Amino acid sequence: MERRKASPLPDQLCKCFTLAEIQAATNNFDHAFVIGSGKFGNVYKGFINGIKCEMAIKRFKSQSQQGAREFWKKIQLLS
Repeated sequence: MERRKASPLPDQLCKCFTLAEIQAATNNFDHAFVIGSGKFGNVYKGFINGIKCEMAIKRFKSQSQQGAREFWKKIQLLS
């Protein structure tokens, strides 16, 4: 069983997915699923089993603390 880390975001705003669910949704981050890219990584289209909608999944690639803070701010803004 995988443990999920506590999120600083309210549960009613976001749904947390396991890495396995995200890998399945993006066909293990297949390049064919890339719909965009930016400063912090690629954006993939994804399909989660049981949810009838497409999702955009951003894979974070930066190792800097500043990049991580900006990434979390973007998540909070989009949520």
